[in-house]
Amino acid sequence: MFKIHFPINYGRPKPLVFGSDDFHKAYFKPLLKSFGLTFVGDGGQVPHGWAPTDAGISQDPEEPDHPPWNHHPETGELLPGGKHTIDFVRDDLVRKFKLTPEEAEYVLQMSIDRYNQKHQDEYGDDSQHTLPDFNSNQWRKVHVGPWYEHNMETHMRKARRGEPQQAGGPRPLITYAYNQGNVEGGATGRWIDSGLIHMNQEIGEVLQELGAPADVVKDLNYVQYNGLKPGSLSGGLVQSISPRDGKEYLKTGILPSQYLSAEQEQQISDQRMHPEIHAHQIAELLPDSFYYPASFNIAAGGLSGERLREELESMGLSHNYSDEDLNEMASTRAMKLLFQDTHNINSDSGKGSVKMLTRGLLNDIDSHHDDETYSLHRNHIERAPAHEGTKFHKRANLVARKIGAHMSNAAGKLIAQGMSQEEAKEQIARQMRESKVNHYERAYRGPKEGLRRDVEGLIAGMMDITGHERFSLGEIPTDAATQGIATPMPEFPHYAAPDHWGPDGHDRIALGEHEMAPTGDEVRVEPSYPRPETTAPAMPPQVPPMMDLGPPPLQQSNPSDLARRTLYNVPNQQGTFDPSGNIIVNRSFDVASGMDAIKKKIGYFDGFLRGLK
Repeated sequence: MFKIHFPINYGRPKPLVFGSDDFHKAYFKPLLKSFGLTFVGDGGQVPHGWAPTDAGISQDPEEPDHPPWNHHPETGELLPGGKHTIDFVRDDLVRKFKLTPEEAEYVLQMSIDRYNQKHQDEYGDDSQHTLPDFNSNQWRKVHVGPWYEHNMETHMRKARRGEPQQAGGPRPLITYAYNQGNVEGGATGRWIDSGLIHMNQEIGEVLQELGAPADVVKDLNYVQYNGLKPGSLSGGLVQSISPRDGKEYLKTGILPSQYLSAEQEQQISDQRMHPEIHAHQIAELLPDSFYYPASFNIAAGGLSGERLREELESMGLSHNYSDEDLNEMASTRAMKLLFQDTHNINSDSGKGSVKMLTRGLLNDIDSHHDDETYSLHRNHIERAPAHEGTKFHKRANLVARKIGAHMSNAAGKLIAQGMSQEEAKEQIARQMRESKVNHYERAYRGPKEGLRRDVEGLIAGMMDITGHERFSLGEIPTDAATQGIATPMPEFPHYAAPDHWGPDGHDRIALGEHEMAPTGDEVRVEPSYPRPETTAPAMPPQVPPMMDLGPPPLQQSNPSDLARRTLYNVPNQQGTFDPSGNIIVNRSFDVASGMDAIKKKIGYFDGFLRGLK
């Protein structure tokens, strides 16, 4: 087999790249609904739905269709940059694991075979929902159907319609899913909302057997979920607004930056009165209670001294603190704010020591997220992106942004009472630092001499690494009418598939479960189109025999494989075929040695990770 390289940026903060849906994957659960789709190709926000013409949709089964979102929503002009789901996954495997395209295709073919085997095991010849080979153009045709749960067992997945689109042809493979209902205030009707990757679970299984660490594999959105959103598949041309962000927009008038064009993002940045804020920049502004050590009879809330030591070492921060010292530092809520998940401080529900203490602090300075003026101040301050020199929790900078917005809101109230800008900012900073607020008094001891100094010293070292300075507010906005920041948002229409997508046109839509093939209630009779020729080599080039995987459970999934085995006299447990039918791998069925090789490979990755740290 071939070597899967460990991603060089594993364990490091991942930058947010415009045009990807990685942000949603990282911060939110998978989206079952969309607020609506927006086209940002013209530098603005334009509603996006079905293509207004049938350009790019071919009746020829051997001609790939144009990716469904890569068109101008008003003119129908076909635009570059989009990829069908399976090609996006292949290219992402190439990028993340340093594979050649042929090697990545091989991984996907193994995953397809494994998926098919599971259906074959359950239904035998009655299986209705087997997948075509990687290089089949069925993957690159646009057929839209219902979405199903991403964690559904493989043998229950429905990937094909009930009837062939053309006489003698295969049942259409559903490659895209429409939205799962409507969100109040957003678009209504139905539209193409995600690209389907039916064998997402199997991709994860194959990658791990090839030696990829489980936590790396788990983080891949096409392993976690069976659908990819338009932001990824359109190359950033079209963005799917989440229900959460859509509702937030209705409240605040602003969209998160990942939905904006570069021009829009720059315009908003130029309007903001406050600088972006990193979590460690506010440490000096927090009251002493954030630096109280936890009592010995409670846990440190997930942040141990051992983990803190590892984090400091990974940053290159040297110190002489004992394990006992680091345990005390780790138990302070100042450190927890940096390295642990803090519950939403702008929510009245939920608990947590950092959240409750912060909420008390905000009450002391007279700011609440329900204040009419709060959104004005929040829109003027932006969460800073993660810095490669630190490994703070992914929400730490978000918490800092909210605290900064509350400081600005509180200062704005003082200005409205007649105080000057500078006096208001100084008073809020002083109120925060001198606050006597505390929560969970029984869980946290009082101040320990020197502990705040030591913790602030470590945080100062972090700031030296990043080049950041103590945070200070800019000019305080006071007039929403003249100083408010708003993002243009289109007024979404009602979407219905145009006639050229319907039965009188291309008939590309399965309206529901009733139009899908059953899982295995009738004998499958499914002719296939001739395999398209491929220029890909039969075997990934220069593939060293690094691992023996044992008897693959996927080899009897394809009847044509069985025929080829008979023709070439290949035992079932000892071979597999590439998409063009050539035998490419001979495997022994020594399971023990195969598993041992996997363990060795995972050990290599662990060592590599330690080297990074």
